[in-house]
Amino acid sequence: MINVVDALARNGRVAMSVARVFVSFTGYGLASVNDVEQVQQRSQQLLRAQPFLRGPDASIPNGNWVPEWNTFGDEGLVQVTAALARNYHLEAAPTNSMRGGYSPRFVASAAYLISSALDEWKTGTFAEGVMTFKRKNIEKWIQFRNTVDGYALNGSTDRNLPTFNEKPIYNVGILTLENTPQDDMEEASDVSQSVVDLELMYAREVIAGSERKEEEARTEVQAVEVDEERMEEQRERRKEKKQAERRRKRRRMKGGERTG
Repeated sequence: MINVVDALARNGRVAMSVARVFVSFTGYGLASVNDVEQVQQRSQQLLRAQPFLRGPDASIPNGNWVPEWNTFGDEGLVQVTAALARNYHLEAAPTNSMRGGYSPRFVASAAYLISSALDEWKTGTFAEGVMTFKRKNIEKWIQFRNTVDGYALNGSTDRNLPTFNEKPIYNVGILTLENTPQDDMEEASDVSQSVVDLELMYAREVIAGSERKEEEARTEVQAVEVDEERMEEQRERRKEKKQAERRRKRRRMKGGERTG
């Protein structure tokens, strides 16, 4: 069974991009809504109806509770789940990949990414807010990073794990079940590639981005140089044309003097 945390570390960024594209363009088309209030209203409606979970024909429920449904997911859930499962070899047979491949929690993670992409259209992205804060308050940003480093280096996240005495830490949800089924996750037994070093991947992307910018700059410079050469050639032709015209005028004037 594919482990959710492992899959998010490997493919979370790609899966979130797939969710954003589906929400914005190919699926729900929120990017085509021009009015801010309308796009917020539309995203709110989609968050309540949850077609990515309850099927493409899902309607907005009455109140906060949703009855049981008999259709599951839409094209967006398929695409995002597939993106999360990228580069995995499923444990089940090819003819029945769902037998031991995806856990319900794994598919729920894909639904969560779609919900997050919808929420970005309703409230904006957290990334934009954090980047703006960092740019305007660099000293407080460094202070925050130092605090995080202190927790990480001192093992505080391990020592202070929360306990809830079996009390729920989230809403019962869209279904009320007397006995919540257990969804134990095992590590994926066979993966087609090693775990990606996220920092190394980011560094490679930065380098690739710099190389693209350098290439674009070189292309722009070359285009400018070509334009300058073309303009110089045009100036030379105009200059030669004017010189030829002056020579013709002088010849005509000399011919007129001899005639007179």
